[in-house]
Amino acid sequence: MPPQDHDPDDDIDGLKDDDSPRRNPARGADSEDESTGGDTEEEEEEEEEEEARTYTVKAGDSLSLIAQRELGDADRWGEIHELNVDEVPNPNLIHPGQVLYLPEE
Repeated sequence: MPPQDHDPDDDIDGLKDDDSPRRNPARGADSEDESTGGDTEEEEEEEEEEEARTYTVKAGDSLSLIAQRELGDADRWGEIHELNVDEVPNPNLIHPGQVLYLPEE
């Protein structure tokens, strides 16, 4: 076989420099395309969880007691329950060590 001509513009992967994917160094080599809108849903959920107020249940606590102490109104216990219904299906049964999300003030 005769030797093939080598084009110095070819990259190792066979793409020419002008065919290679564009990268924005300010955003990092693996940054998302601007058309995707930035953060993925998972990243947004993680950010929301990091920003949310939480409370760790102690012995003797009830949702109304937590609502009174943390929110200033015992009647707001239902809001705490709504935010945590997956972890606390029965609002009368909470256990020490459980971490509950609290509503915004």
